[in-house]
Amino acid sequence: MGDARKATMEDMAGELPGLRVAPTFLDNFKQAHASPMSAWGDVIDNCRDAHATRLDIDVRSVNAEASVTSIGKIRGQYETDLVVLTDNGSGMREDDMVKGISGLGYTDKGLETGQHYGFGATTSLPRLSDSCLVFSAREGERTVCFLSTKLQTQVHASQTVTPHCTWTDAGIVLQSETDFLSAAKRRKSLEIITAFSPFTSEADLLAEFDELGRCGTRLVLWGSLHEEHELTPDETDIRVRGECTWPHEHSLRSYLEILYYCDDVVKPPMQIFICGKAVEPRNWSVMLWHRKEAKPYEPRVDAESNGGEKAVARLDLGYSVELEELVRVLQATSHPRKKELSAYSGVFYYHRGRLNTALKPLPCFTEVSGTLMTTTRRIQFKGFGLLGVCRENFLTPSHNKVSYVLRETVESDAPKPENLFKKVSELAKEHLSTFVAEELTKVLGQGAPRSSSQLMSREVQRFPAVVPPGFQKRSTSRGDPFYIGPGGKGFRSRVQV
Repeated sequence: MGDARKATMEDMAGELPGLRVAPTFLDNFKQAHASPMSAWGDVIDNCRDAHATRLDIDVRSVNAEASVTSIGKIRGQYETDLVVLTDNGSGMREDDMVKGISGLGYTDKGLETGQHYGFGATTSLPRLSDSCLVFSAREGERTVCFLSTKLQTQVHASQTVTPHCTWTDAGIVLQSETDFLSAAKRRKSLEIITAFSPFTSEADLLAEFDELGRCGTRLVLWGSLHEEHELTPDETDIRVRGECTWPHEHSLRSYLEILYYCDDVVKPPMQIFICGKAVEPRNWSVMLWHRKEAKPYEPRVDAESNGGEKAVARLDLGYSVELEELVRVLQATSHPRKKELSAYSGVFYYHRGRLNTALKPLPCFTEVSGTLMTTTRRIQFKGFGLLGVCRENFLTPSHNKVSYVLRETVESDAPKPENLFKKVSELAKEHLSTFVAEELTKVLGQGAPRSSSQLMSREVQRFPAVVPPGFQKRSTSRGDPFYIGPGGKGFRSRVQV
């Protein structure tokens, strides 16, 4: 690019509204989200906080003809897919959007929402894509804002620029002067938006507002989004590229199913549709087999400092399948679901109904045991297959809402996350040794051992003098002999497995 062209761009950047931070700010702070899913959750939370009852996530194809913009940039053949999120919430006026974008490190949403850091869209949207337009309508105003990490380089900005433009319902550009926006900055913003986005004219932008209606918000993302995301073949889900262990880590649909707590009594805050197909929230009342509610944990927390609510954590425990099925799968020599049912264990933590941590392992699951593991021990003592759902209202979520803020305090019963995790572990062990032990007795049809020593003495047997018919001798990786027979039943060393 020639020096004259670069100088022109720099002059234009100086005429745009923006933030008094380095032009790399958006790109740097998007790292607050380690994975795209936590960024998606942050964006969806904004729709919930706007009291939306419906959110549509769609993929739209664009094919714009070659054109030359007013600043001389040759657009060329522009082909891409746009990801469009539309909610019917309260929307934002111009001053609301300006306050949301420029209020870095501060928000007036309140502690009860769990969103009190004031970064929100300025970290989550750049994490999802390098280019995004935010359309919002409220009380007779139509406002659009351009958030783009790529734009900062394209216009050679010396500080982060965030082009804004606002119209009345009649489609007339506002001429009012504010501390953040002048009429000149609005006109220059419109010129930049139509030059560096798929919307090549003012009419294209106003058409989006016509679809949006008098109230609501629409996000249009394009660009680097497609480097990490892909549309599924059936076009009903958006997935994160790469290897992930569990569906909620790579499937947007699966993630949104568990994002907000739901059961037979608690209903989801809004309906969500991906490419026209409804997301079915996970109903934990139906999901958990052998579901049992543990004794509530009530730490000593002043209600006034907790939004006027009594501090409490409620824990439900259960399994994703019936115990009989879990036992059958774990006893099998090979089964397609054996690894899945063994590893899909842990606790889902919800803060005020919003997912914070998914599948946090229980300590008993990761403890190293010096004894050989039988199916009974795996279930009753290691917690294989056990799922927990913990709902609390007193901890502080981290900025990206995938963990809790650690608090430095000497008070042993203060609302610290480690205290909650310890209590959940104790309740889970009690649940395994009582309720699960009794249920296993019914499944296995034998007296329930009351301790690990009793369990081992019951299961330790000598090899038979003659290997039973149908059993074959095998060796472990260390060369230890064992015998395997029909149905996966076998003997290893002196312990029945």
